[in-house]
Amino acid sequence: MKRPKQHRTDTEACNALRAIVPSTSVLREIEHDYGLDFQIELFRNEKSTGQMFYLQLKGTDVNINKDKVTYSLKTEHIEYYSTIKDPILFIIYSTKTSQFWAIWANELKSIYSQKLLNQKTIQITLDVRNLIDKSFFISLVKSFDFDIPNKVNIIFS
Repeated sequence: MKRPKQHRTDTEACNALRAIVPSTSVLREIEHDYGLDFQIELFRNEKSTGQMFYLQLKGTDVNINKDKVTYSLKTEHIEYYSTIKDPILFIIYSTKTSQFWAIWANELKSIYSQKLLNQKTIQITLDVRNLIDKSFFISLVKSFDFDIPNKVNIIFS
């Protein structure tokens, strides 16, 4: 039996994600995935802050040019994300460059015109301003008390 390339890409993305989420946070994999892969709980001084968010992870093996990545996202997922009250971090991982890009998915619906949302998919392009690494997750503990999408320098372009 063969293992599809996308399954290998997804496994590589999950392994890389586990390497950048600090051990001071708890990364919980969601067993039945319907558009959300993980829940992250933030801790401060070894105590839970009660602050949590969801994460959707997508791995890709496309060539990366100028630190930009484009991903085709189903509009039904954008609609779904807009209904969830907790923050959702949408992350794309490149197996070619070992880089992560992220955007807070809850706000995607408000970014696009209704005309685009009537399509089946929307192309989102994330650039150097959306790159994240381990320091991003470390800074979340401090930033989470405020308006999280605006305070952690994750913006849509």
